[in-house]
Amino acid sequence: MKYFCLIVLALLLLSCSKPPTWDNPYDIEYFESVSPELELEIINMSVVKLVWKWDFEIALLTGFRIEKKVSGGEWVLYLENIAADLRECDDDNCNYLDSYRIKAYYQEYESGYSNEAKFGIEGMIFVEGGSFEMGDHYNEGESDEFPVHNVTVSSFFIGIHEVTQGEYESVMGSNPAHSYGVGDNYPVYYVTWYDAVEYCNALSDQEGLTPCYDLSTWSCDFNANGYRLPTEAEWEYAARGGEYWTDNNRYCGTTNELDDYAWYDSNSDGQTHEVETKLPNQLGIYDMSGNVFELCNDWYSSNYYDSSPAENPTGPASGSYSTGRGGSWTSDAYKCRVANRGNGELDDIYINLGFRLACSSN
Repeated sequence: MKYFCLIVLALLLLSCSKPPTWDNPYDIEYFESVSPELELEIINMSVVKLVWKWDFEIALLTGFRIEKKVSGGEWVLYLENIAADLRECDDDNCNYLDSYRIKAYYQEYESGYSNEAKFGIEGMIFVEGGSFEMGDHYNEGESDEFPVHNVTVSSFFIGIHEVTQGEYESVMGSNPAHSYGVGDNYPVYYVTWYDAVEYCNALSDQEGLTPCYDLSTWSCDFNANGYRLPTEAEWEYAARGGEYWTDNNRYCGTTNELDDYAWYDSNSDGQTHEVETKLPNQLGIYDMSGNVFELCNDWYSSNYYDSSPAENPTGPASGSYSTGRGGSWTSDAYKCRVANRGNGELDDIYINLGFRLACSSN
């Protein structure tokens, strides 16, 4: 009996001297099969916050490693030896379309990779939020462009160019445009406001995002992460160059050289033209003056500026007409001004009316 007790005691001491092992489900095999969840929060154009979720035993965790990939590049180790109790860190040296992924490690063992988190969206520009003076700065516009008023918008994304016929057809299955410039890289036209909103939802579904629009009420959820039409305020802020709005350009990107920046009645030869064939504005956005009028999310009201909220205005609560911005290939220079406001019924289709995507910065 004495010898049996000594053997049991020796076995217990031996087991205590071994490295810690994981009881199910925290064994090494399980550890290597699980992954952190990674989210990215945009602070500004050069700083992002990475936040991750890890639900497994901290006591048996050495730390985390983050890898980074620039657009078109390969994954490289970016940060290592991140303490096991940390769940966020900042990267103050990021560039647009940089991607990140993270994994946990315990001694020589590694978990699976997290999801990929990317700063930015292909085909869209990040517009850092700010305040600007909305309306006609040159005292030359229509009454609905007054009074000039201060507006603050939160950060958002907006399309580098107008939605093209190729993009529209790939989602909706057909191309409604004809006769006034046809091809994959021409802006889509002959679309209603309803068509534009349905495209936004369909593209959101296709990319696994939460659609913004309730198609029974046509209302927009601005907290959803899917695609939508820009508000009038977002549209004008982006057209004015965002933080560079104090350049005070009459048109998108310019005051005196409209031919270089826009397709309009003086140079369009009676049709639309391929996107990105004129110069972009300060943010790298094309065709916000000319080519096709662009639908906005807002209902139109001629006196909305009299009572517009100062922060993130989204237009009147109801109305009969949609809002269009930017002028088109049929327009004179006056209608291509960034302050100009157009309107039409929601089911109208025109040879010179299209749209551009936006989405919230989340």
